Amino acid sequence: AARQALGPAISAAHATSGRLPIITIEPLVEHALVETLRSGESGSFLALDPETTERFINEVSAASHLSEQRGDQPVLVCAGQLRPAVHRLLKAIMPNLPILSYTELGTQLQLENVGAVNLAQPAAV
Repeated sequence: AARQALGPAISAAHATSGRLPIITIEPLVEHALVETLRSGESGSFLALDPETTERFINEVSAASHLSEQRGDQPVLVCAGQLRPAVHRLLKAIMPNLPILSYTELGTQLQLENVGAVNLAQPAAV
């Protein structure tokens, strides 16, 4: 509740001239991630198999790097219930990538989708 109340200030801190570059998670992927949410002693986590975890991290990293090469400093946006678990998964690998929930996005900002995380398997050749 505290993050939601502070959401507009949090998102504004990552914006440049009222523009916030965001990386989203494809809806089917986000739904699948929600299905893997588990609670542990230190909070929620994603109970993903190692291959899916690696693909997710690689997809987020690739989208972030592509955006950074264009001069943006993107934020990853996801469902509120996923944010703590996604943050826990990514913070050691990508400590400079802010992770916000949709409810934390301020209405005063121009959102620009600069990437999307999709875990679809590449087509077999």
